[in-house]
Amino acid sequence: MIHLKIGNYTNKGDGLMLHAIINRLQGKDDLTLLPKVAEYKKRASLGLYQSFWFESLANPTNQVLTNTFPAKLRKKYGLVIEDEIDAVIDASGFAYGDQWGARKVEQMASDCARWKKQGKKIVLLPQSLGSFHDEKVADSFRKLLDNVDRVFARDRSSYEFATSLNYHTKKISQAPDFTGALKGEITDLYCPQPRQACIIPNHRMIDSTDDKIGPRYLPFLKECFDSFTELGMNPFVLVHERVDYPVAEELQKLVEKPIDIVYDNSPLVLRGVISQCHIVISSRFHGLISTLSQTVPCLGTRWSHKFERVMEEYKCQDFLVSPLDDPKEIRTKIEQLDKGDSRQQVINNITSTVEDHKQLNNNMWTEVEEILGLSN
Repeated sequence: MIHLKIGNYTNKGDGLMLHAIINRLQGKDDLTLLPKVAEYKKRASLGLYQSFWFESLANPTNQVLTNTFPAKLRKKYGLVIEDEIDAVIDASGFAYGDQWGARKVEQMASDCARWKKQGKKIVLLPQSLGSFHDEKVADSFRKLLDNVDRVFARDRSSYEFATSLNYHTKKISQAPDFTGALKGEITDLYCPQPRQACIIPNHRMIDSTDDKIGPRYLPFLKECFDSFTELGMNPFVLVHERVDYPVAEELQKLVEKPIDIVYDNSPLVLRGVISQCHIVISSRFHGLISTLSQTVPCLGTRWSHKFERVMEEYKCQDFLVSPLDDPKEIRTKIEQLDKGDSRQQVINNITSTVEDHKQLNNNMWTEVEEILGLSN
């Protein structure tokens, strides 16, 4: 039995990671997660068990309460206690580093120490890590490294942050985001027309950036929208996370005309819409991954090292843009992605990277399965 430590299915990045893990491991072992990750119907449809413990309660109180629940009833209702779990896979995405403070990494370090004493295997799948300048955060991550079997950093910056601690560096490897191989679902939700452009916003570009970028974000999106329109691309907005819906509505006010705003609870359905687009500009990381991994030319917004690294990986670093850039320069980049030899070269670069990532991810999964004893 493998416990999956993951955020929340309503977050499309978490949802994509969950689907990718299921696609690879289901049938090789039973998978379980905390009920907060996804509602019952979704857990049931995915064939997942429910990890039966309470995060608000400390051990050993937690174990005493859950262990007293009869095994026969647990089996009947798909409940799995900690003692029944053989391994833990952590797909937190971006949780361990200075930006989040010490609490998350301290809790994971404590859990890993307990799980390792119980003989569990522990793997951190590719995720953003660091920075680790805060000594409390760094010390807790060192304690985490004491007890995990393998840590995969998602990009070069994350790998450098993790290995800069000079601690258990042999446990740390680099592997790309592992959701790229997922196939999107083509439905009748929205079918982009030929040469149609997609805008994927992120409210954090407004409330989590500095006092120069934040106020410029909506005007920047309008300038991109206007460029797409003038080039005959009929742009629409794809809301990757529900919390970004107000940004789409504010953009609609700025352009002063109706905009198609597309949203769905399923990350695979949104991935399917993206696959049909001519060009995308994304401020969401997994929106960017869903675009590039499906060989759709893309502009990515510059506001986090994880965006910079993924655009480098797909050889698209020239198409990383900022709200502070000259609108004329951004218009030129859009034109380069629209047609001609420049567009074809970008597609060729992306295609070669997609193939490389498939091999790297397969290598990673092979190693994970060996650690978990699933390789036979």
